[in-house]
Amino acid sequence: MKLIILCMMIVVYVQAGSLDICIEVPSNSQKKPLGKIIKIDGKAKVLSADSIKKHKACIDEKLFSGDSLISYADARVLVELSDTSKIILDSKSQLSFMTSDSLRQDSGEVYYRIEQRGVLKGLQVETPFSIIGIKGTEFIVNARKSGEIALNEGLIGVASLQADFELHKKEVMAEYEAYKQKQEQGFEDFKSQGSKVIVEYVKSFELSQNKRLLFNEKSKCKEECEAKVNELDFNIGTKNRFTSYQEMLEK
Repeated sequence: MKLIILCMMIVVYVQAGSLDICIEVPSNSQKKPLGKIIKIDGKAKVLSADSIKKHKACIDEKLFSGDSLISYADARVLVELSDTSKIILDSKSQLSFMTSDSLRQDSGEVYYRIEQRGVLKGLQVETPFSIIGIKGTEFIVNARKSGEIALNEGLIGVASLQADFELHKKEVMAEYEAYKQKQEQGFEDFKSQGSKVIVEYVKSFELSQNKRLLFNEKSKCKEECEAKVNELDFNIGTKNRFTSYQEMLEK
């Protein structure tokens, strides 16, 4: 009798997998969940730490250390972390949950709205091109090409994986303050001269809000470095992407 019941359970499980419907996945009671899936638009799957086969992601499904969440074409998935921070995976993205203080973005684009954390409880996000340290902020990481980070609010630290970055950024306001002390002309006269591009080789640096970073390939560095990084202002496309993610949070 027990054998018959076991066989029936296996059949149901196999059928559920073939129909790609939500099934209750046993969780390790000894583990503390790192987050929970809140909303799914489209197709998404979870690869559990103790499994070799992906299963369909379900609303209210808990995510544990070692789990990976994968979104498919034209899909988005909203996750709430244990501290109520919000994360949205865009289409064709993969995010791995390592610990309560660390995530790994393997591919695609992910939106992060991280709640304010203490000095010793910052969140770390590893990407294919950098390691990001966060205390509390709102930003987007795009890992589809060479790499992009766009910061809407707060402050984040960006560290290289190996060699230094070749960092290119414009210095405008600092030089303007020095310029004002010597000249009585306006800021527009100063800007017309063109802002100076500063190149630095750094292992890590901070990115301030309303700025974005574009990472180029190593071959485009002037010397041995992790990547050539350009710090730029937001453009309309960047602002629209943030608005799109914010709208999903509000629905």
